Order: sequence, then C-alpha cells, then structure tokens
Amino acid sequence: MKILILISSLFIFNTYATSLDSLLQDIDADTQALQKEDRVREKAFLSDLTKAKRQLNDVKIALKKENAKTKSLKKTFETQKELLKKYNVELEKKSENLKDVFLITKQEARDFKSLLETSMTSTQFKQRDALLDTITLSYENPTIDTIRIFWKKYLQEIIESGKIVSFETDLVNTQGLHVKSRVTRIGLFSAFDDTQYLRYDDSLQEFVHLMRQPSSSSLEYISTFNNSASGVVPILIDPSRGVLFSMLKERATIIERIEQGGVIGYVILSLGALALLFSLAKFILLSLVDRKIKKQVISSEIDESNPLGRILKSFEKHKSKDLTTIESKL
Repeated sequence: MKILILISSLFIFNTYATSLDSLLQDIDADTQALQKEDRVREKAFLSDLTKAKRQLNDVKIALKKENAKTKSLKKTFETQKELLKKYNVELEKKSENLKDVFLITKQEARDFKSLLETSMTSTQFKQRDALLDTITLSYENPTIDTIRIFWKKYLQEIIESGKIVSFETDLVNTQGLHVKSRVTRIGLFSAFDDTQYLRYDDSLQEFVHLMRQPSSSSLEYISTFNNSASGVVPILIDPSRGVLFSMLKERATIIERIEQGGVIGYVILSLGALALLFSLAKFILLSLVDRKIKKQVISSEIDESNPLGRILKSFEKHKSKDLTTIESKL
C-alpha cells in the first residue's frame, strides 16, 4: 500500500513538473515578444523625438526671423505714422476751403431732394434720389465726380422747367385706378392729358386727375393745344405749381351752395323767384304802356288806355278853365 501511494505521488509530481516547464516556456516566449515590441516602440519614439526636435529647431529659427521682421515692420509703421500725421496737417491746411464746399454741397443736396419730391419732372426721371442720398446720408465727403453729377442733375431740372413735353406715363384717375395716358407737361406749372387737367401728387409720385376740373372755357384750351400743329396757342397754367388747381375741389357749385343754405336758402330762392316773376310781369306791362304812349304821340285821336291819352283827354275837357285848374287836373 505504501508503495502504491509512493508511486502515485511520483506520477503526480512528474505531471505537475511537466506542466510548469510548459508554462515557463510560454512565459519566456511572451516575454521575448513583448521585449521585441518594446524595442520597436522605443525605436519609433526615438525617431519621432528626433523629428520633433528638428521641427522645434525649425520653428525657433522661423520665430526668430518673424521677430526680426516684426521689429522692422514696427519701425516702418512708426515712420509711416509720423509721415501720415505730417500729411494730415498739410491736408487740413489745404482743405479748409473744401470743407465749406462739402457742407454747401450736402445742404444743397437736401434742398434739391425736397424740391424734386414735389417736381413734375420726377415722373419722367426716376431714381434721382439715390444720388442725393449718397451725398446727404454719407459720412464721407463727396468726390468731384459726385459733385459734377449733382450739378448736371440741377442743370437738367432747370432746363426741364422751361420745356413743354409730352410723354406716356401712368396716372391715377378720379376712381383711384391707374391708367396709361399721354401727358403734356408745361414746365413745372401745369399738366394735362387729352381732356383734363392733372396735378402731381408727391406722396404717390404720379399725376392724378383733379377732383374738380376748371370751367369748360378753361378745358377748351386743352383741345386747342392738342389740335394745333404749330404756332403760339394759349394754355391755362397754375403759377403756384398745383396749389390753385387743388383748391378747385374746395369751391362749391351752385347746387352745393343751395344745399348748404337749407330751408332758409330755399325760402330766399322762392322769394327771389317770386320777385323775378313780379318784375317780369311789370316789365311786360310797362312795355305795353310805353308802346301805347308812343302810338299816342303820333296819333291825333285820343286813346284813354294809356297815361298820355288820359292826360290829353283831361286837357281837352278843362282847357277853357284857368291855368291853375288845368294844372291841377293834369
């Protein structure tokens, strides 16, 4: 029994020793593999470190160059800055008169813009406000080219104020509808289409028909002008540039005035009509009497149907009496 136990123990120890040898061999193999990987990794790290040192050296050289360039630029900047101050002082001295020109130009541009907003020529020449806005709203001084263009716009308005031109444009009729029509503009004072006078509405920037037209005799000027081929023809203008024409709508017609009078107005008109009829009747009666008197003057026969005939009849009846009685009878 003891021998059997001893043999079993030896077998077990032998088997265990064999397993440990295999484990040791595996550990040695893994250790060698790890060492090999570590050497590769170390070699790569040393290579990257060398490359990084080289790059760092290049960056330091570039930084040194940039610092030198920065110092040079700062020096140049300070020099240019002093030179700019010197030039600004000279510019201030030479541009004192130009400042007044720029201020006057801006003020004139604002005034001219207000003028164009109410000018009839704005229907022909649109988008003129853009140039004036660049002058009035800009914080920079206008250039000589801008001033030259502004001067040309001013001259154009002066020239157009003395022209009589006809052109196609949209206008607003009394129903508020836009219609295409041929408009004739008389300077800056009046405008009309084929049959009616127009006024310029600055809020719409379009021509509109007058709510109430002038008298028919004034409208005849339009047809006379449109039908004339040449020569000088009269035309109605509004020297107030539309103010007088716009006031026509405030003028009441005869019917409106009668309606404004109410009951009292109707009573007055009725009395006036009765007085007119009475005057007419008296006029007819006196005309008949006058005719009979004229007939009596040239007639030798006495007709008592008229005053002269009755006077003559009274004279014939009392002519034998004294002068005082005749006078009283007559």
